[in-house]
Amino acid sequence: MSQMKSGWHLWLLIFVLGWSACAPDPSCSDIYLPYVTASFYTVNDAGVEAVEAVQLDSLWADDADTLLYADTTLSIYGLYVNPEAASTTYHFCLNDTCNSVTFMYDRKEYLISPDCGPRFRFQNLTTEFEGFYDSVIVNKPELTLLGEVNVKIYR
Repeated sequence: MSQMKSGWHLWLLIFVLGWSACAPDPSCSDIYLPYVTASFYTVNDAGVEAVEAVQLDSLWADDADTLLYADTTLSIYGLYVNPEAASTTYHFCLNDTCNSVTFMYDRKEYLISPDCGPRFRFQNLTTEFEGFYDSVIVNKPELTLLGEVNVKIYR
């Protein structure tokens, strides 16, 4: 009888090891993306907010050597943040006037799995701005899915 019990344990061990060997590789995808999603808004006399498509002459970041957008009309802009710094400054140029918005954030390192390595969460987003904006409001302080508006820019 004890032989039968130990044989059952051996089969269970073989099953578990075989199943884990066939398990898929861990997903290294991450919902914490290094992007701020910013959208332009206007408010009419009745106080109703509306998304506004804005044609920028150019849009670029301090730490980038290329234009992110040039002569582009969009209502939502995906803006990469520098994962190696605690802030990123963008320059929005419209009608030969450039104004800046600085995005500040906390970077929190975490581990998805040993195979995937460390990743960062970008949280506690705040802004400072200069220029032709009425206000810049953080709508969602954690950077997660691209497409969810983090920052509303009012003109």
